[in-house]
Amino acid sequence: NTPPLPSTPPPSSSGNLSPVVESPRTTHQSSIDCASPNDLLQKLHQAPTEDCHVIMWQPLDTTPANVTVLGSVVPPATASSLLEISKLPFYMKYAWFLHQVHDLVVPYDELHIKVKVMRDAIVQEAVENLLSYPPRALCAIVRYEFTGESAQDAGAVQREWYMLVSEGLLVEANGLFVVLNREDNSYFINPNSSHAWRLLYLLDHDNAQDLALTFSVSETHGHNTVVEVELVENGHLRAVTDANKAEYVRLMVRYLVFGRVEAQLSALLQGVYDVVPPELLMPFDHKELILCGLAEVDVADWKANTVTSSNLDNSSPLQVVCLYFSIVVEAMSPVDRSRLLQFATGSSRVPVQGFKGLTSYDGEICRFTLKGVPYEGGAYPATHACYNRIDLPLYPTKDMMKEALTMLLLSDPTGPTMTKTFDAQDTLPKLPIPELADSLKHYARSVSVLQTPEEHAATQKKIDSFLAHDGAALQEKLIEYAKDKNSFIEDFWYEAYFNYKASVVLNVNPFFVLEDDPTPSRANQVSRATSLIVSSLKFIHALRTETMKPDVWRTTPLCMNQFRMLFATARCPTETNDAVQVAPNSKHIVIVCRNQFYWFDVMWEDGTAAITEREIMDNLRRIVDDANSRPPATVSSSAVGVLTTEHRVSWAKLRKIDRALFLVCLDHTSPPTASDFASTALHGTYEIVQGHQTGTCMNRWYDKLQIIVCDNGVAGVNFEHSVVDGHTVLRFASDVFTDTVIRYSSVL
Repeated sequence: NTPPLPSTPPPSSSGNLSPVVESPRTTHQSSIDCASPNDLLQKLHQAPTEDCHVIMWQPLDTTPANVTVLGSVVPPATASSLLEISKLPFYMKYAWFLHQVHDLVVPYDELHIKVKVMRDAIVQEAVENLLSYPPRALCAIVRYEFTGESAQDAGAVQREWYMLVSEGLLVEANGLFVVLNREDNSYFINPNSSHAWRLLYLLDHDNAQDLALTFSVSETHGHNTVVEVELVENGHLRAVTDANKAEYVRLMVRYLVFGRVEAQLSALLQGVYDVVPPELLMPFDHKELILCGLAEVDVADWKANTVTSSNLDNSSPLQVVCLYFSIVVEAMSPVDRSRLLQFATGSSRVPVQGFKGLTSYDGEICRFTLKGVPYEGGAYPATHACYNRIDLPLYPTKDMMKEALTMLLLSDPTGPTMTKTFDAQDTLPKLPIPELADSLKHYARSVSVLQTPEEHAATQKKIDSFLAHDGAALQEKLIEYAKDKNSFIEDFWYEAYFNYKASVVLNVNPFFVLEDDPTPSRANQVSRATSLIVSSLKFIHALRTETMKPDVWRTTPLCMNQFRMLFATARCPTETNDAVQVAPNSKHIVIVCRNQFYWFDVMWEDGTAAITEREIMDNLRRIVDDANSRPPATVSSSAVGVLTTEHRVSWAKLRKIDRALFLVCLDHTSPPTASDFASTALHGTYEIVQGHQTGTCMNRWYDKLQIIVCDNGVAGVNFEHSVVDGHTVLRFASDVFTDTVIRYSSVL
């Protein structure tokens, strides 16, 4: 009972024009003319064109409404149905459209395509692949894999591929499009010409003849060829006057937006309709056909259309994590919200219908989902753009969530994914060798603060002499030496440390003071040490299974190699120079209490914990009881930790302990101030009891990473510095403390 489709639509306002098919186009006419053709355009030139059509400029009021852009005539019954569909609300039209195009998809079992692509050649490869596909393959399911990356495509990689290809096609250097307005990123088909006609000025002012315009346009083709295009027959002979300037402006608009890009627009439309039949788009108006979605992210709409896992719903005590997420997102800048949306859904824009219109990779409605996952030290949110989901660690505080989301946004949502701790190692650049003059300039500035003016003048004279004579040759040797090395300085670094013969105490080993444990019940030695051991074992497990998030600076991955040397590593002395010993399969830790050494296994071969927190605490209590039962004189006479403070050659002959994951030093002191503990962490305390030296200086092993815990629960880390820098140990200390906070919150 639908009314018949009228033969023509209602008259449109002046200027609303529609392209329609005129006749088949020749191969020459369908090619894309480019001022500087490159490989991409040449590929497009070679595209088959036997089915291409030309288009023409025609007013809507003279175009039959039941004729598609390609010139096919829609049957009356179908046209009538399309007219009724065009009157529906957008969301209903969109649902109808999805249902229709679903029937176009080739079943996966019949045909599917797997494509490996390289990021640095993604546009070129896309053009080559798409031009090689038979027509049916354009509606087949395609799965993409970026070369050298481990992500599996369940839809998110495909979205990323489409986005990167779309962005690449819009790059002006490729010659397909030009930017009209950089502020709103609007583009136009590249016409290979440049015009700056002030048409509005012409309409608003008199004396048009003074501008010496004619009904023609001069175009530059290639680099040197100028072609005059006639807007009307013999247009170059017809002057523009006040009487005919309106006609001139109308013809110029037609030429600028249509005539000069006719071939390109024809090819573009043909490409669209090769995939989507034109009649499926007829019910939509021009605003509804905008493909880019909404740029503004409405936080209230986002929140209203978010699905949460059961551990985050309103009945869960962890529901506060959702509140943290909302607060953090609301406080973000519009740009950061769009980046977060890009991570979560694969697109930085919201569907026209809002968040309720989010779909999965297969076009089905798929709401944004927050899934609560257990928090482990250093964990960041994980995104699943295929299903519009964020796996959100159960952060105990809003600030911790904000920091994690901020770090996530500093990385690249479209760059290579680093899913493992050491994923980026092979892609890191080599350490650059600075220019010799720059090195000497920095050296002079550094030593100047330690010298008198006379001394510095003498130093500068030697620097100048070195630069003029031996410097250049030595610089060349350094460059040659570094050709096969990632870091030219690494061997020199180790040589400087390992040839050092004096005590490492004070001279080499640094320390960190840890924040107090937030759990009141852990303000004692055994409880605090147990907590630190548990958190440290989690860190080691993440490191060994390569699930620890790699460090980045903004979007740049940082070297993680030092973390391989943080645990189960010892500095071993010899009679010539020191060396590093690593025990990659180490499973035990060493406890030092009142200068006595104890050990027990804490891990299985696969890196999982082999002992519970309660068992660790019981072991520590027994160790403390045993150590306290020994007379001070007996203890000091049998202490071996002091050997690590000896001259390195002497100690080389007496070395005993190397292979532990790390040491825990249980000190029998309670430093009242931070300054007092700093002294304890750096070099320990000492005193003479019954003629024997005692104190925490004996309760150490300076050739390894050691966690120091005092009677009052105050703790710190002292570490051997030759193979790890402060930032590596600081990451360890930070993650360990974060884990203690998480476990405290779980108790609450």
